Amino acid sequence: MFTLDFKKHFNIDRLGTEQEGEAHFKAIKKLILQTPETENIIFDLSGMAVFSHSYAKQTIAMLYNELCGGKFHDRHFFVKAKDKTKADDLQKAMEKIGKAILATTLSDPGRFYDDYFLVGPLQPNLKEVLGIIVKKKEVTTGDLLKVLGDSSIQNASNKVRKLEAMKLIERTVASDRTGNVFSCRRVDIVQMP
Repeated sequence: MFTLDFKKHFNIDRLGTEQEGEAHFKAIKKLILQTPETENIIFDLSGMAVFSHSYAKQTIAMLYNELCGGKFHDRHFFVKAKDKTKADDLQKAMEKIGKAILATTLSDPGRFYDDYFLVGPLQPNLKEVLGIIVKKKEVTTGDLLKVLGDSSIQNASNKVRKLEAMKLIERTVASDRTGNVFSCRRVDIVQMP
């Protein structure tokens, strides 16, 4: 896990302009690419007094778009904020790209999902599936079929594929292959050695 604390890294607690975002984008991307290809990245906004929409759209939103486009390998991105209102400007930036990122207000990455929330838009049916996966930690599409009452494994699988494409979960091929086409799990923030 790599944490980018914006306040400490840029030695400032106010990041507000598009120009600042454009200037910092390459530096942040370089930092991310220097981490292992499976490293999870936490963008820590908790020390920021101002983290504006203009700055957020040029940094986290653009980086997340690239992440979903496959440019950061097996990494996953997360946000830590002092409270949910501190992510409001990031919310607007994520809405512009039509994607959601997982966030928390907790300092302990091992407890990330104890108080997680989404920053950005996510369709209600996908939000429901994500909630199930987060709660159960790991499920098969067959399990989802039972819980959701979906009409087919294919419908459940499509929802899992969409969440995986948005880098909100991890998906693997189920070992039993008895109709439970996919197994998926929430992303562990802290990877075990």
